[in-house]
Amino acid sequence: MVFVVEIKKRALKSIELLDIKRKQSLREIIDVLKDDPVPFRRMDVIKLRGHEDCSTANRTL
Repeated sequence: MVFVVEIKKRALKSIELLDIKRKQSLREIIDVLKDDPVPFRRMDVIKLRGHEDCSTANRTL
């Protein structure tokens, strides 16, 4: 099952300012999230405080 990853306009503006290496890293994370919205085996996933049903994913090295 493929999920949709939505990126807000404000976030897109910030992404445009990133260097190529960080953009590529972000692209890889988004591609993983499309297939697995909670990739706890491949990334550090942390539930966000104060937000119901929201998590953040950090790429592990």
